[in-house]
Amino acid sequence: MFTNFQSAKAYQYLFEDLFDIVEKDTQKQFQFQHIHGYGLGCIIADEHQGQAFGFGQYLHSKYSHLSCEEHLKHINKLCQVHFNR
Repeated sequence: MFTNFQSAKAYQYLFEDLFDIVEKDTQKQFQFQHIHGYGLGCIIADEHQGQAFGFGQYLHSKYSHLSCEEHLKHINKLCQVHFNR
């Protein structure tokens, strides 16, 4: 996906829409490994804080037993190309 916004709230809405579309298309709940024990294990991202916090806020809104930061510690991985720049 390409975006023209930077805020965490805007990214949260993006992830809500993205996973909602995936669930409607597959007629299954999207699974995250750190929550369900299987499913998506990691997201490789750049150092954009809005993107990371938006994803953490999305996960926290659906699975509030972990904080945004705790979710990100389990699933968000920094891209080595971006890290080494």
